Amino acid sequence: MDIYKFVVSNSIRNYLKRINYKFSTQEAAFLVWYCETATLEEKFGAWEEIINTMPNCSMQERIDMEAIPDFHKFLIDYIKLQKKLLNKFKTAEKSIYSCEMYQRKYTGIHYEHKVFNQYDECVAYGIKEFDSELCDRAVITKHKWGCKEGERQDEKCYINSSGAVLSMDCMVKNDQERKINAAFDGMWFDFPTPFHAGDIVCSHYKQAEPYVLTGICTWNASRIKQELPKTEYTERYLSMRGEIQKRIYKDGDTSDMECRGYGISMDECVGISVWKEILPMRSYLELEYYSLSLSGTNDVLALISGTLRGEYNIEFLLNAYSMLIFKNSFEKKLMELQTNFGKDQVADIGIFK
Repeated sequence: MDIYKFVVSNSIRNYLKRINYKFSTQEAAFLVWYCETATLEEKFGAWEEIINTMPNCSMQERIDMEAIPDFHKFLIDYIKLQKKLLNKFKTAEKSIYSCEMYQRKYTGIHYEHKVFNQYDECVAYGIKEFDSELCDRAVITKHKWGCKEGERQDEKCYINSSGAVLSMDCMVKNDQERKINAAFDGMWFDFPTPFHAGDIVCSHYKQAEPYVLTGICTWNASRIKQELPKTEYTERYLSMRGEIQKRIYKDGDTSDMECRGYGISMDECVGISVWKEILPMRSYLELEYYSLSLSGTNDVLALISGTLRGEYNIEFLLNAYSMLIFKNSFEKKLMELQTNFGKDQVADIGIFK
């Protein structure tokens, strides 16, 4: 079975193929669940193939996941529950549907929604209005009325340009269904990745926003010392990371699959700001090598990358950074002059040759 196709990141997928990585049953099932571009029907087929071709196993209880003594049975129950939730979502009793176009790249909703009495009518509208240049998916929201106190009024499912369901966010009936529905979100895995500190990376979903990688949640203290110069960590930090890693391996969930790095912000008053924190990605599984050329304020990232790799010393970093700040300021002012007075008039000054 080709589990590789469910790996979100092209960079990680190619690396796993290159090292001929063998997935465990749990890892394979998780990657199928995590893939946002695969339809529910494709996922059902993949999970059924995993049940039929990969060994059964178990998973110990985690903070946000009940113990799974029979993983094959869990997958059967999960498929059954998702089909039940989808059928219920399509039933329009005491509810109406609305459709919105969603583009993760810009983190926003496009188009004002229209309201429909039937699920199929709403999906047909979504297919008609779908613009692949603007949209990742369409969001179908089911608005219910007459709900009991404390009961959710809205449920959602996400469809692609063909109207196929990608995922759902629906209310479950009881505690047992909640345990099954939330199980994948309560898992955490250490997949091999090709990245190193100093690599210029981006999110698979936002490939025009680069960062300089400084760490992944799977790196232990030894790996951190190997990857980073001593100025990037302290012994206290390494000790703390060790304790965090113990917790993550035992009880981590998808919210713990983070990566860290340096990024650039631009403010009209402050100018260029360099920050270092958790990168704005759902998971390190979204990491991609940044493939575009650096320009403008992003030129600074090349300096940070080279410094982390030991290619540049402090003297070069500070002087080159100052030059880049001056260059960007100059280019911005030049553009303002050309906009306000015209390129020909600006050229007559003679200092911009």
